[in-house]
Amino acid sequence: TVSDLSLVRNELTKELVEDLDLYVYRRDEYEMVIADKDWEAVRDRLATDLTGYGFPIIVAVDGDYEGRRELFLRHEWTGKPLDLAFSRKTLEHIYRLWGRKVWLETKNPEEETLLLTFEPGTGHEEH
Repeated sequence: TVSDLSLVRNELTKELVEDLDLYVYRRDEYEMVIADKDWEAVRDRLATDLTGYGFPIIVAVDGDYEGRRELFLRHEWTGKPLDLAFSRKTLEHIYRLWGRKVWLETKNPEEETLLLTFEPGTGHEEH
């Protein structure tokens, strides 16, 4: 059997991408815009979206961040930004499990580093 990932990796050719008019898009403030029409970028984005079933990969980097027993997490960037509302709610739940401030490093749609934090006293913060 052929998996979806191997099908995309092995069968999605330059000609097919052009014939189907496929492209990579991104959110640009209020609308979606074409970010890349290069066939390899299209193939790679589709393959990335198929790995992990579309769920973001979050890695625990440090359980004693800056010597304060705070949890530092990092989103493994694939070009797809996190849903920030969902991320904030998730940080609240992780705080309940960890019992200390939780940090999450990710990127915004412009691919600039974004640091989200949560603890009950100060609530949600973005750095």
